[in-house]
Amino acid sequence: IKNVQQELKNNIGLVRQEIGHVKQELKNDIGLVKQELKEFKDNVKAQYQRLEAQIRQSHAYMRNNALRNPTLPIRPVV
Repeated sequence: IKNVQQELKNNIGLVRQEIGHVKQELKNDIGLVKQELKEFKDNVKAQYQRLEAQIRQSHAYMRNNALRNPTLPIRPVV
């Protein structure tokens, strides 16, 4: 009976060690996922800002082009 108890104790100890390893691996993986998500968010923000700048530039070009080549008479603002 003592041998069986000792064997069970050893097996439980091994299971606890494995659980500890799995916990640590999960923490590491979660850390990596968080870092990748942060990098992805930063990348999306940068792309969005570039697109906004391009849209503003395009609108300014169209406004300026319309002023240079008006299709309707320009009325002064009173």
